[in-house]
Amino acid sequence: MRRVRFLVCCIFLWGMSYLLHAQMLVVCAPEYIEEMKPFVTWKIQKGIPTQMVSMSEIGETYEELRDYVKDYYQTHHNRYLLLVGDANQVPINYLPGYDVTPFTPYTDAEYGYVSGTYPPEVLVGRLSAETADDVKVQVEKIIFYEKNVDENASWLSQCVGIADPLATDKGDNDETDIQHIRQVNSVLEQYGYTTHETSTKKELTDLLNIGCGIVNYAGHGFMSGWATSDFSVSDVAALSNEGKFPVIISTGCDNGKFATGTCFAESFLRARNSAGDPIGAVGMLGFSAQVTWNPPMLGQDEMVRIMTSPDIPDSRKTFGEVANEAYRKVIEKYRGSGEDAAKEWILFGDPSMMLRTRIPGRMAVSHIEAADNGITSLSVSCDKDGAVVALSEGNNLLAVQTVEKGKAMLDFPAVTGDKILTVTVTAFDKVTYMGQVVIGDGSGLEVADSDASVTIYPNPSRGEIRIDGLSASSAFISIYSLDGSLIRKAEVDPNTSIPLNVEPGTYFLHLQSDGRYIVRRILVTE
Repeated sequence: MRRVRFLVCCIFLWGMSYLLHAQMLVVCAPEYIEEMKPFVTWKIQKGIPTQMVSMSEIGETYEELRDYVKDYYQTHHNRYLLLVGDANQVPINYLPGYDVTPFTPYTDAEYGYVSGTYPPEVLVGRLSAETADDVKVQVEKIIFYEKNVDENASWLSQCVGIADPLATDKGDNDETDIQHIRQVNSVLEQYGYTTHETSTKKELTDLLNIGCGIVNYAGHGFMSGWATSDFSVSDVAALSNEGKFPVIISTGCDNGKFATGTCFAESFLRARNSAGDPIGAVGMLGFSAQVTWNPPMLGQDEMVRIMTSPDIPDSRKTFGEVANEAYRKVIEKYRGSGEDAAKEWILFGDPSMMLRTRIPGRMAVSHIEAADNGITSLSVSCDKDGAVVALSEGNNLLAVQTVEKGKAMLDFPAVTGDKILTVTVTAFDKVTYMGQVVIGDGSGLEVADSDASVTIYPNPSRGEIRIDGLSASSAFISIYSLDGSLIRKAEVDPNTSIPLNVEPGTYFLHLQSDGRYIVRRILVTE
């Protein structure tokens, strides 16, 4: 079959000492390509080179997708694979040795086993969807979690453990469910979490609505819910935890059994309230089949240990890396049943998503905000060593570096023309920083209010502006979003009221007239 790649971006990385182990391939059902574009743009903006391919260009079967992923890895050495679509759109792999029935275990993780065995070269996640809105809401939550969570997110310091205090079955370390959850909560409490323990639906609902950063479940499960607490798909739909999306680690059977209907994990990821606001969770680990007791309990212990350990590098605390590293210990101890658990534990969400384990703090970041045409390097100061600094223009990633000794020097090909470059700085448990560098033509770029002879008002604007101080009868304006995307470009009469024709928000307005180039940040309120 002829394989034609759908390229969302063309990425050139120049002069980079930072090893980009975190490149990503997105394999998307063709009907969801548009909904995934904001995700791809964001990943590029934060420094992860990302390419999206339509499943229609690959084929229809597991074997065709497996071979494509393997070939892609051999060329690009990507660390992450994100599958977008339901099982009938982007195929699953049924484990060998079983007759295919509604109860047969299946896996996404095996797409990442390029060499055929654990450990995988590629870490796999899935945004399962039946509609375009299913994709859109998951993208919204992931971007919010990584980009917009700030120092006011006190909910991140809360964790919830769910177990039946009367259950007597024992698993790893000879622990009952409640003994296991109390041990997990003890580790999290030592790290700084406020821990909660529950087994009832009402208390769990209240805790989720108040907000929590992580949820751990130990107990029996089924396709549509948890046996302990009797919390199910319908209860997810009734949540009111807008803007407070946890990551859920569930040891219960069948919570991730998405191929035969809408499973519990899917309901958490796809959830919106009646007003259309995202609710539920930003990520969940759920099993696609029945599982034995011990491996999941050890896996949950290990994930919590890795997330909270100061000895694990921050760069390895993404959703996919944490899960994968936990599987190592599970397989070492439980061999075959551990290998099955590692394959059947479906990662619903973005495997490259950096997990949050504390209320994030702000970083002190500084850099120039304007430069002439021809700029080829940018120095960024940051008080967080190990932070990742990315420079982009739209969907073009120019450079990425890590902060060392308070500095990151980014080198890239010369940038010319009327552009706004976006500086994005991310780090584990830090508020994401976003800034801009405005590029001019060297003929007198002016930023902010440095040119007092020209007035652009009102600012904030209700959708129209006026310009005073220009003698010309015409001017050219360009309106850019804060991520550097061109929204509108037009020739206008500066002596009349000028409609902006943009949605409410903050923008950069470029004004070119009388041989001058002026840039203003404007706020449009309606």
